[in-house]
Amino acid sequence: MDYAKYIRTVSAGAFLLLPAFAGCGSSSPSEPATASGFQSASTVAPTAIAAQGGSANSSAEKDSVVLNASALSLPFESAVRPADQPPANAGRPPDTTFTGLPVYKIMRRVQEDWPEIRFVDDSGKPLRWLVDLNTDLGAIQIEILPQLAPNHARNFLALVRAGYYRGMRFDRVRQEELVDVGGKESARLDQLEAGCPLGTGESGSGSLGYWLKHETSEQAHHVVGMVGACRDEESDTGGARFFILMSESPHLDGHQVIFGRVTRGLEVARAIMIQAHGAGAGAEKPPVTIKEIVARKD
Repeated sequence: MDYAKYIRTVSAGAFLLLPAFAGCGSSSPSEPATASGFQSASTVAPTAIAAQGGSANSSAEKDSVVLNASALSLPFESAVRPADQPPANAGRPPDTTFTGLPVYKIMRRVQEDWPEIRFVDDSGKPLRWLVDLNTDLGAIQIEILPQLAPNHARNFLALVRAGYYRGMRFDRVRQEELVDVGGKESARLDQLEAGCPLGTGESGSGSLGYWLKHETSEQAHHVVGMVGACRDEESDTGGARFFILMSESPHLDGHQVIFGRVTRGLEVARAIMIQAHGAGAGAEKPPVTIKEIVARKD
């Protein structure tokens, strides 16, 4: 079947028309996404969020997941692609973020904190991590799901603990429609994106000097409220940028990295999207800012 893709992106207060999708702000995936194999919210794995509920089951589920301690404790050097093999056309990381943080210090903090972030205790019991994110429009709580992508989960927590996201913006709202030749919508993507060191949300601008290797899990499903890592055209390009998924998008399963889910504040995420739409329509509304963000073990 032939498809046409239409993408509308809100970035820095303006609508942009972009070509096809494969991650946050990149072009098409290594294999074409199709409209087959769709799953409704009622049929996805237990790690998924119900589309209408705005929250997810958490503690009962995590106790049923068997976590392999060795798989969850890969060294930083093994989790990232070799420094002498950067992505094609990768730009030089900025010296400082737009919030004024020296990038080399953030990277050093991530490396130092990496082994200190544990997902199981000494007895092998899973440790539950929560991230409390306060924005101009309210609070969002994220539960980390290390069993889906342990390296990306650890990277996100390390950046939170380093203070990287404080003052960062939700810098892009990405919307895509996959339309068949008859004009019927077959698949959709709506997601908030944040954490760009330049504050622009542009593709290729999410690195702090390292790129994470891609991680996939059969238990990772693209349903409303899931949190994941933005990437560029190459799969091994995860960095500092993250997204909150606001649509049912199962056609992307296996293409993007999922490492968490929103357990509270999904209505705040929706409000951020509405404000971004207002900015794109010409209203003078600034991007929503992350005022404070804290990681804690529950």
